[in-house]
Amino acid sequence: MNGAAGFPISRPVLWVLIAAIIFSAGAWIFRPKAVAVQWAVVENRDALETVLANGRIAGSKVVPLSFMKNGIIARIAAREGAVVAMGETLAVLDNREEQSMVAQRQIAVQTAELNLVKAATTDQAQAQESLNQAQLSEDAAQKQLSRQKALFDQGALARAELDKVQQAYDLAVSQRRAAQTDLAALGGTQTQLLQTQVAQARAMLDDARIALFRSALMAPENGTVVKIYHNKGELVPPGTVVCEFLPADTTTHVELLVDEDAVGRIKVGQRAKVTVPGSPDAVYDAVVRDIVPFVDASRGTVTVQLALAGGAGQALPDQTVSAEIVTATVPNSLIVQQRFVRFAKPGGEIFVKQGTRAGRRTIVARELGNGDVLVDSGLAAGDTVVLAAGLADGARVKLVRK
Repeated sequence: MNGAAGFPISRPVLWVLIAAIIFSAGAWIFRPKAVAVQWAVVENRDALETVLANGRIAGSKVVPLSFMKNGIIARIAAREGAVVAMGETLAVLDNREEQSMVAQRQIAVQTAELNLVKAATTDQAQAQESLNQAQLSEDAAQKQLSRQKALFDQGALARAELDKVQQAYDLAVSQRRAAQTDLAALGGTQTQLLQTQVAQARAMLDDARIALFRSALMAPENGTVVKIYHNKGELVPPGTVVCEFLPADTTTHVELLVDEDAVGRIKVGQRAKVTVPGSPDAVYDAVVRDIVPFVDASRGTVTVQLALAGGAGQALPDQTVSAEIVTATVPNSLIVQQRFVRFAKPGGEIFVKQGTRAGRRTIVARELGNGDVLVDSGLAAGDTVVLAAGLADGARVKLVRK
């Protein structure tokens, strides 16, 4: 048998060639199919370093309001859904008795104050005038006594007459001393007594005003009346919830359990995102407001509190949430998604598309905590990383749509 160029080909060689062709065709036909892989291009970009944690929404948003005393509701001053200002009246008990008591005690205070003013002006002036008159009388009696003594010494006056003059002088001295005592009392003990009476009357008026104040239910701050449970004419005991109130500036916050190894990167004031599992639209802005200085030894966690921003109006107390706290910004870094990296070995492993096949590489990387990994070595910008179940080094790969 001649070949294409006229050279003879022996029959055994021909059979070998035919077998080789058939084997090559079979190998091509039955070769392993290319593995469909997910892929991503490694890029340099600014990345956020974060701490992820789970927790719950804490604090009570709706505040129950009640009267501090027993009474019959005389008026409901607000309606459900009303936006009210701090101090605005929401409901009032029948307070005619309290109003009457306030009026009576206002009069008592006015009377006590007038008595004090009168003692300090009119009464004191009268007492001073009485003392002046008593002093003049004493001076006149003393002069009379001196003249009568001179006459008695000369034998021109009888003892009985001198004794009458002496008695008149002693009486004048006694009246002058009594007037001095009265004047001193107005400036001392009596004034203090009147001042005490004024203070007592004012304290009793304050008590009456407090009782009147307690008969009105007022908004503790700016907010909204959510629900009203009672009507005019109903008797309500103290402590009975009359209405529910939603403060405009709520104190609701998030309490997270953060791994103790990660809490060192968290600082008060750092930004965070809070999400509700199962509710992709429920994403709230927050900031770190406190780090509780206590480690739960059984869990190895520290409680971190986040303050929710004003847009978290629909957040509910005790709702389970997840949070991502931004602890740092890493500029111009080589970033790859965490799902492409296997950290089973020191430094981590990743598969990179090399031509039509996957090549395993060892990389030095660290997790940023938000689904991204920062790569220090082992990859370059522009590399295409691939991922598939059971992917092996050298396997043929086929990129599928991202």
